[in-house]
Amino acid sequence: MRRDGSEIASVHWISSLNSISPLWSAVFLQLTSVSLI
Repeated sequence: MRRDGSEIASVHWISSLNSISPLWSAVFLQLTSVSLI
């Protein structure tokens, strides 16, 4: 995986969503993984 601004932003989003809703975090992570592949 590339380590660039977008990935850092994604990690930040996942962290924020995780504190709000673990389910949304999991969904977002799944979508991100599909996009990166």
